Amino acid sequence: MKRNAHEPKLKILAAALALMAAPGLALAGDTSKTAMTAGEDDAYREGQIWATYVTNPGLNALDLQVDVQGDKAIISGTVETMIQKRLAERIADRTDGVARVENRITVDPELLVTVIEPVPGYASYVADATLEAMVDSKLLWNQYTDGLDIQVMTDGGVVTLTGIADTPGSRDLAGRLAATTPGAMLVHNKLTLDPDHKGQVAVAEAADQDDLLSDTWIAAKAKSTLMWTKGVQGNNIDVQAKDGVVTLKGAVESGYERELAIDVAQGIRGVVRVDATGLTLDSSNPVSQR
Repeated sequence: MKRNAHEPKLKILAAALALMAAPGLALAGDTSKTAMTAGEDDAYREGQIWATYVTNPGLNALDLQVDVQGDKAIISGTVETMIQKRLAERIADRTDGVARVENRITVDPELLVTVIEPVPGYASYVADATLEAMVDSKLLWNQYTDGLDIQVMTDGGVVTLTGIADTPGSRDLAGRLAATTPGAMLVHNKLTLDPDHKGQVAVAEAADQDDLLSDTWIAAKAKSTLMWTKGVQGNNIDVQAKDGVVTLKGAVESGYERELAIDVAQGIRGVVRVDATGLTLDSSNPVSQR
C-alpha cells in the first residue's frame, strides 16, 4: 500500500473515505464474505490516519505520507518541529488496528506550514494531542518562553505546565499562552522559579540565533499564534513582516481584541516592533462601540 509522495493526496483521501463509508464492509477479523481484504484493511487505516492529519490544525498533511502494512503504520514526510513529529506519531499510534508506528518523519525548522483554523478532533485523544501541540508551539515561538524548560501535558482539555521559569512574569505568561489556546478548559500552572534568578528581570533565550529568523518565519508564526488565541479572530487579520517589524491590518470587534492581537504579535521571537495602525475597529459591530 505504499503511497507515492507525488500522488494526488486528495484523491487518496477521497478513495479512503469512500472505502470507509462503503456499506456492507465488516470489521477487521471477520471471516465472512463481506469482510475487507488485507489490502482494503490497510487502505482503511491509511485513510483514517491521513484524514485526521488533514483536519488537524497542528499539522500540514500535504507534507506527510502514510503507509500501513498490517498492524504497522509507517509515517514519513517533513514537519517543522519535533512537536509536530510527536503529534503525528501519537495520532497514528492510537488508530484502531495499529500496534506499531515507524516514524520516519524528518524535521525541517525552515519549513513553512499552512495555517489551518482549529477544528474539533475526531476523539478526545486527538483533541488533547492537538491542544498540547498548539500550546507547545506557542511557548516555542514566544521570545519570553522559548528558552524555558517547560513540559506540557493535556487531559480532557485540562493543560498542566511543569518545569522551570526564570521570572514570575515568564511563568504567568506561559500560563496565559496556554489558557488562551482553543480547547483549553483549565490550566494548572505548576512552573517553579529558578532560584538562581531570585526574581531578577530576565528574558529566556534559546540557542537558535534569533537574529537569523526570516521575516517570512516571523509573519507565519505571528499569524499562527493569532489563529490559536481565544479572543482574536485571526482569520480577519493580515500579517506582514519586514526587518522584524510586524504590520497588522484588518478589522477587530473591540479594543480588547486589538490590544490582545498586538500583544500576541509583539511576543513572537524576532519581532522588533508591531505596527497596528491598520488594525481598526469594526464600526458596524455594536461591541466595538462600547
